[in-house]
Amino acid sequence: MTPAFRGRVVLAALWAALAALPATGQELAGGGAAPAPLRQGPPGWWASAAVGLGPLMQSSQSPASIFRLSHPVGMPAVLSAGQWEVITQSDWANYFCEGGDKYFLDFESFRWRFGLAYGLDGRTQLGVSTSASYQGGGVLDGFVEGFERWVGAINEDRRRAPRDRYLLRLRGEDGVVREFGGRDSGWHVECFSLGLLRQLLPGTSTTPSLTASLVVKTPIAREVWGRPENGVDVGLGLHAAQRLGRFHFYSSLGAVHFGTSRSLGVRLVEYQLSFIHSVEYRATPATSLVAQVLLSGPVAYHFGEFSDRSREVALGLKHMFSRHFLLEVSVVENILAFSNSADVAFHTTLAWRP
Repeated sequence: MTPAFRGRVVLAALWAALAALPATGQELAGGGAAPAPLRQGPPGWWASAAVGLGPLMQSSQSPASIFRLSHPVGMPAVLSAGQWEVITQSDWANYFCEGGDKYFLDFESFRWRFGLAYGLDGRTQLGVSTSASYQGGGVLDGFVEGFERWVGAINEDRRRAPRDRYLLRLRGEDGVVREFGGRDSGWHVECFSLGLLRQLLPGTSTTPSLTASLVVKTPIAREVWGRPENGVDVGLGLHAAQRLGRFHFYSSLGAVHFGTSRSLGVRLVEYQLSFIHSVEYRATPATSLVAQVLLSGPVAYHFGEFSDRSREVALGLKHMFSRHFLLEVSVVENILAFSNSADVAFHTTLAWRP
């Protein structure tokens, strides 16, 4: 059985299992009555009482982004029927990675995403999004080195390297070394994503919320030298939430089948599993503190740390200015998980519901 076929089997089995689940807790109990409507209005941003302001919407910030793009984070609740949501997100990350004679990465990226979602019937949500990114030398090297001195975790190789340099050097499976420098920096339009989110369990203050997601991502621009060679990707996910007093606990399990198995001369894994766990502390009805851990499967075959699982730890703040606006800011710093992660990554999300 080839890796690509195994990936399709995993995705098909997961989606079949999700489709077999009942849509509401009443159906679990065997009742045939129509489900009660989800709770509307304050104090939460979401209609489900099991969900507070929600987990962080920060996707993976692994340096694997030079090979393929990460999928958007799924939510454990859906929009109310007829409700719109407009989202803009940004990720600013700095990388310095050494992999012997296989790769050397010293660069910075800034990615911007724009998304639009609509609640169809209170149980189903449809969303579209697009993204663009800048890749180059950046300006964060001095900040990273200063922070490392402050915490006593100095990377001597980084300190000896030129600051704010853009350099990607990779030895492909064919033995050819591909190098990208300052002349290759710049902006690039990346992809278009279509997503479907289905509420399986509505959740209450004492019972969990559960959703299932389907995402299809396709490139919308020609391939650019030094950027990921993208195919059509398909992802499935399960997203759960449980409330316990002022705390909300979130877990997501995802599986993605990628449309391309090679990028920049490197042989890539055709499918990937990921797991996210978040803890939200509701400091006030409008403000939450969130800690989040993201575990992702290997990206490439026989390619240093890219053949290992990635571990990313993020801390963030979410604030609801009104029933119409929600702001999220978060940061990833690899002092807790050094391998296969960004040296530092800053994230913001602004959501508007008319």
